[in-house]
Amino acid sequence: MNRSLRLALIAALVTGVGRANSASPKQSDPSFSITIKAVEPEVKAGAEVYVRVRLTNTSQREIMGGSGFHAQGLDTSYEYNCHDAGGKSVAKEIAPDGSLHDAPILKPGESHEELAPVSRACDLTRPGRYTIQLSRADPRDPRHTVVKSNTIAITVAP
Repeated sequence: MNRSLRLALIAALVTGVGRANSASPKQSDPSFSITIKAVEPEVKAGAEVYVRVRLTNTSQREIMGGSGFHAQGLDTSYEYNCHDAGGKSVAKEIAPDGSLHDAPILKPGESHEELAPVSRACDLTRPGRYTIQLSRADPRDPRHTVVKSNTIAITVAP
């Protein structure tokens, strides 16, 4: 092999290796989105507070639209993030007892909707304004990216 051909091959290998090492891993889009809506944006203190949860399959494959286990009527695949007007978390521990369900399977573009009694996961007993957001790890993503819903406000009146 002549010297110029050998140098050209070495240059091509070095350039290719450099590109391979400098390329960042491809970011994948989440396989679903979550939106929530208050059933009643204002409730009386002590009342059960429900939010409508909608999970939409944004991938090109079938996904599970929820978990197969519900504790206290709450889908345990979600994290319930609730804060008072001062930004303090008002989350409660969810008792581990619950029931098994068939998890809904969603085709691409399909959605699953359910009512979540969020006051069972968050202490919303005192009058005031609260913000609520749900999140869930994407089980199809090897990095387990967390998908977050929109944030809503609930007012608890005396």
